[in-house]
Formats: sequence, C-alpha cells, structure tokens
Amino acid sequence: MSDQVFLQGLRVSAVMGVYEWEQQAPRELLLNLALEMDLRPAGRSDELADAVDYAAVAELAQQVADSARWNLLERYAEVLLARLLEAYPLSAVTLELHKPGAVPAADSVGIRMRRTASGEIGRK
Repeated sequence: MSDQVFLQGLRVSAVMGVYEWEQQAPRELLLNLALEMDLRPAGRSDELADAVDYAAVAELAQQVADSARWNLLERYAEVLLARLLEAYPLSAVTLELHKPGAVPAADSVGIRMRRTASGEIGRK
C-alpha cells in the first residue's frame, strides 16, 4: 500500500523511564506516525468517515500515554500501535518515537516500530 496519512512531530506528555527520577513527572515525547490505508474512498467521498481524523489520532496517542506510568518506549509504542490498528482500517502503521533529553550527548534517542493489520512485525 502506498497511501499514507502521517503526523510528524506530534508531542505527547508521558511518565516514561526506568529510573526513579524519570517516574516523578511527565516528559515530552515526539512521535512521527505513518498510517497506511487505502485513501481512495476518502478521495472520492470527501467525507471524514472515510478518512483518518488527525485530531482523534493525536488524542488517542495522549490517552494511551496517560493510561500508565511507562518504563519503556517499546511498551508504550506497542500499545499505541495496537490501538491504532483497532480504531482504523489500516493495513500497517509505523511509529518513530523520540525521547529528547534521555541521553545528554544526543539530540534524541528513540525507537521505530512497524505493525501490520495481519499481526506481522515489519521493519522499514
């Protein structure tokens, strides 16, 4: 599938980290999402019901972030990817998740994960 809906630089606030000091307060995470789906129905109908609501995706990312105190980026990402695949008719979703400030010598650290509707783990 070559059609994608994307959100770049989405900011969410989450309690994230394995160290005690990281669990004391929320920190900002940056997300890049690529949602793969057939966009022809939306292109034909001009109706939001046939598309992905960007604001709803952003809200879902924050709701998932608020739902727990996360140790690992990987766990938050896994839950968010599963929720997105449940909520929308996606063939696949790719998430690039950055944790700015986690390593002082780096601009950012993070992960990139891709999941498909069929449950296969994909790499991009």
